[in-house]
Amino acid sequence: MGIRLYRLKKRWTLEELARNSGVSRVSLTRYELGERVPNVTTALKIGKALGCTVEELYGTSKEEGEQRDAG
Repeated sequence: MGIRLYRLKKRWTLEELARNSGVSRVSLTRYELGERVPNVTTALKIGKALGCTVEELYGTSKEEGEQRDAG
């Protein structure tokens, strides 16, 4: 689904997500635009603030990974 979509689903601005996650607004903007990818620790902070898992943020699940591995 992506960071931006989860953020908009909560009706949060970038500033609100930054405040709730401890990640800078500039970094969040770059992640949302696909210019950068957060490291695991940062992705976990963002997911926790948004109430979702890292897998949900990036649209992956265990089943999808298993299908890719089998393909």
